Amino acid sequence: MVPPDPRFVVDRGTILSHPRRDPRLPRLYTVTTHPLVDPLKHSLVKTIIVYVQDTDPKVREEQLKYEDTLNVPLGPDSEVINNGMLH
Repeated sequence: MVPPDPRFVVDRGTILSHPRRDPRLPRLYTVTTHPLVDPLKHSLVKTIIVYVQDTDPKVREEQLKYEDTLNVPLGPDSEVINNGMLH
């Protein structure tokens, strides 16, 4: 795995990974708290996932070109999980 750009690392976050996840996809992190989650509702929120995206226009253009080539695998759950579904 390529070391992440420090601008896109979430402090105190745990990276979600899958061996077949394409490195061109933005990184996903789980965190225990987030400013947009009401502390009084933390008992209701089981998982907080943070999606980190480079918003540079050139990077977004390349990302969009890549995303346009993606498709959702069809088949039994085992096949979808094998292809990188996070659960």
